[in-house]
Amino acid sequence: MSQGLTFSSCQISGKLNVSVEKDLGNADDLGNPTAELAINLNAILATGRGSAQGNLAYWDAKELAASASQDYDLIGTLQTAFGDTVSFDRVKTIILKNTGVAGTNGDIRLIAQTFNSWCKDATDYVTVRAGGIFLLHAPDATAYDVTATTGDTIRLTNTSSTLPALYQIGFIGVETDSSSSESSSSDLSSSSLGHSSSSTAESNTSA
Repeated sequence: MSQGLTFSSCQISGKLNVSVEKDLGNADDLGNPTAELAINLNAILATGRGSAQGNLAYWDAKELAASASQDYDLIGTLQTAFGDTVSFDRVKTIILKNTGVAGTNGDIRLIAQTFNSWCKDATDYVTVRAGGIFLLHAPDATAYDVTATTGDTIRLTNTSSTLPALYQIGFIGVETDSSSSESSSSDLSSSSLGHSSSSTAESNTSA
């Protein structure tokens, strides 16, 4: 049985637009000429298990106390608001938004821990400053492998020893083979979506 909440003909999509505009000077009667650099990501994952496809999404939002950490075990422990277990076989997208405010909230480290197929080592991390966003996307069939027990946990840590940190995090990918047998043999247009705000334990363990 598919895990999480199932929707028929549901697509998982993400869009990121970044635009940089430079004033080239030499103003004329019509104003200053400008040059614009645009980097656009318009990624749509159709429902399935292959390239440019995904069938499982999980998202969460929390406040981390000063110096606290939050672990996300991507196989077998995350739960939806309905109590269904979420298990990833591969992750296609990781997005972390630090929803805090500089000076009021702390920065957040996204630490590889045992789920380090998206970087080099378990100790590698990305610091997402208050108000900032981190996005990693791999639409190919392999994406970032999740391995049970030895490679399935990612950690968030509040770098501030005095301020709380606020965040939203989301994972999009492919569910484990054992849990997808029914959906793969029937309607491939269904997708599993999970959400929880209290499925994992918060600790004061810093990496």
